[in-house]
Amino acid sequence: DYRTLVREYAKNRQEYKKVQHQIPLMDMFLQFQAEAAAEHTRHLGQLAEDVAGHPVLLSTNAGLPNKTHTYVVKYLTHVVCEVGQNASAGTSRIDHAIEAYELAARLGKPMAATASGQDWAFAKQNNCEDLVRFWIALAYAYGQRFMVPHPQRQWCFSNELGTHWYAAPVEAYAPLYRFVRENAGWFDGFEAVESQRPMPAVPENVLATIRKKSGSNQVVLHLLNRDYDPATKRVKALSNVELSLDRARVSPTKPYARLLSYDKPPQQVDLVQEAAALRVRIPELRLWTLVVLE
Repeated sequence: DYRTLVREYAKNRQEYKKVQHQIPLMDMFLQFQAEAAAEHTRHLGQLAEDVAGHPVLLSTNAGLPNKTHTYVVKYLTHVVCEVGQNASAGTSRIDHAIEAYELAARLGKPMAATASGQDWAFAKQNNCEDLVRFWIALAYAYGQRFMVPHPQRQWCFSNELGTHWYAAPVEAYAPLYRFVRENAGWFDGFEAVESQRPMPAVPENVLATIRKKSGSNQVVLHLLNRDYDPATKRVKALSNVELSLDRARVSPTKPYARLLSYDKPPQQVDLVQEAAALRVRIPELRLWTLVVLE
């Protein structure tokens, strides 16, 4: 009776939380609980399929990148997940979100993400639509999906107000989703290039990911502008952004790249080929640009 052992260390929950990791076998016990919960979810999914007579979608509200939530992922068709964006820090502390997106990719399950309730409360209070647009672009740059913010009841939470709601303006966010839909061919079937680090040589305030379509020369670089100004609540446009790519990692057959952005017409720019590198210059980087190499 493991409970008997636990009670030798703590008589109530308050005491237990203080000494939890000092109790023998506790990590193993918690792993057992997580695996048992995951198995229960698998059983419910199987029951649903048996009743329906055909495969069904199965998901959980899994808190990636928390390890405890990873046990269930192998039984799911997709993951629905709140991903913390550290809204109060602008774009400077997004490692948690990137870790969640990369973990879902490693686990082989597509993610439908949203920001945390605290993030949405910050967005509502500060009316920082550009920051939300950055969250949306970030998810797609890492091969995931960001759920459309609800136009009346996007859940928010803060210690002061508890649960409340954000009416997300459709006109602020719809252009990004239209862009993804209209350019699905440059998203679907693309995977992160292995050993992405070191990343392409880009300015410090630019985030870059490299995604390639299996069995082809098609490569898409996602460039995100991290130069966010909390005072103006805007991402400041960058001019003449230059990046360098290792030719051992990309081998386009066309001497130019196409630039695709949700808020401006497509452009074509030259690729400068050097002995070991490819160089490309983006005349203007606003929030998010796709650099398409073929």
